[in-house]
Amino acid sequence: MIIELILYSFIGIFAGIAAGLLGVGGGLIIVPLLLFVFTSLAIPLPAEHHAHIAIATSLATIIFTAISAIIAQQKKGAILWDWFRLLLPGLIIGSFIGAIITTQIPHQPLIVIFCSFLIFVSWKMWPKQSNIEMDGTTALNIPMAIPHSIHYLVGMVIGIISAIVGIGGGTMTVPYLNQAIKPRPVPIKNSIAVSSALGLPIAIFSTMGFIAQQTFDETLTPFTHSIGYIYLPAFISISIFAFISAKLGVYLSHKLDKIILLRFFSLLLMFQTAKLIYDNFL
Repeated sequence: MIIELILYSFIGIFAGIAAGLLGVGGGLIIVPLLLFVFTSLAIPLPAEHHAHIAIATSLATIIFTAISAIIAQQKKGAILWDWFRLLLPGLIIGSFIGAIITTQIPHQPLIVIFCSFLIFVSWKMWPKQSNIEMDGTTALNIPMAIPHSIHYLVGMVIGIISAIVGIGGGTMTVPYLNQAIKPRPVPIKNSIAVSSALGLPIAIFSTMGFIAQQTFDETLTPFTHSIGYIYLPAFISISIFAFISAKLGVYLSHKLDKIILLRFFSLLLMFQTAKLIYDNFL
């Protein structure tokens, strides 16, 4: 158990830094690493639910990562709360629905979905100088030309996908705000800050969905050391260290070169994808 908790602590540190640094919520780090720990240490959890437990646990830990990132980003005045409120309703509905959907997908198909998402995100996040808006005329205020219903729908889609793959939504929210809002995109640092804040409702309502599903599904036997699909030893350890390290990630996000960071993160996602495919299908 000591080795297990140490590994969860390192996962928390890495995930917290990634969350604050790139606004990705840490889930893209946490899920594959939890799957690795579950398998390598033979954790007494049903193998057919490893992916569900890793995703649910990842989302639960993002609650504390997001709180830490919100505090740090708010101190820097980087969160645009109008954008937060606009995307919030769709995210709440989508996150809860997405958690229910996830529990109905078998383990291996869920791994395929997750790996496909990692590949897409890795490709999408690989930066070109032209697709990261650093300056110019920017949408600090919401452009009235875009109907609010579009933002609500986008928020719902982001919430559903985030719950299915166990992330805080940053890999979709950041590109949406920074690249899709035309002709005046939200600056990259503000996009990351808004994404960090939106990770909190995504995590809360998807976690509620996972707990509700396991609670009301009488065919499921309760998992060891778990509440619903949330594995408590991993949840507690990762949450503590991610909460602490997210502040460091936020600090670094305002200091380091975004191009280099995004390229490094893209390569990391490709490595994790290859490892998941090898462990589950080869």
